[in-house]
Amino acid sequence: MKQRIAVNQTVHEVSNNVDDNRGSSSKGKFAHVDALLDESKGPLDDEEQEQLIREFEHLQLEQTRTYRVIFGVVGLVLAAFFAWAAFEQHVRPFELRFTGELRAAMPSSVAVQLLLVLQALALTSTSAGMLQRLPPKGQREKGCMPATLQQWVALRLGLVGSLICCCSWLWAHSRMVQLFGWEVSPRWDLLWIPLAPLTFAASCLWVVSSLDHSAREVALFRGAKYNLKQV
Repeated sequence: MKQRIAVNQTVHEVSNNVDDNRGSSSKGKFAHVDALLDESKGPLDDEEQEQLIREFEHLQLEQTRTYRVIFGVVGLVLAAFFAWAAFEQHVRPFELRFTGELRAAMPSSVAVQLLLVLQALALTSTSAGMLQRLPPKGQREKGCMPATLQQWVALRLGLVGSLICCCSWLWAHSRMVQLFGWEVSPRWDLLWIPLAPLTFAASCLWVVSSLDHSAREVALFRGAKYNLKQV
């Protein structure tokens, strides 16, 4: 009986966690689940548990695909932009405004180009971590699998690369202040160059961590169901 009570408690915890992750959009999809839990005066039988598990696995698969595809595609777009900026810096080093204004604080045009290339590579690595091993539609079990080691490595490499570039660009901003004073520098409108890739990489890590947490909750529910069947 204690295990049966624990199963019901696990159901409520999983429902609350998925609701928190998805926000108000998930409340309608969980309305019938909440009604079933509220109306049930005793422990859920095997069929009811299996129905709830399938609902949770389906929603976990849906949110995993949605968030990872959105962030992965955005990362590829950002990577393409910085790759284009690196090419423009190579071809026309003084015509690219947002890097040309910091050119005086950098050692050379090549250094600016290398930073842009590194940012493009870091964003590509982050996108690869989001898009690789994307669970196919209809395979609920794969939607509850945690991120692989390769994904974590790609995400962390992207974060480290973005952090290195961020520190380098911020150093250039501080150098501009030393050279031209506070009246001319720093260029606050150019802070997106160091901060945007770093913020994106950190956001991707948070998204994957949140998805892994939800997947563990669903797996905990299924494990509790199988333990109940062994009683």
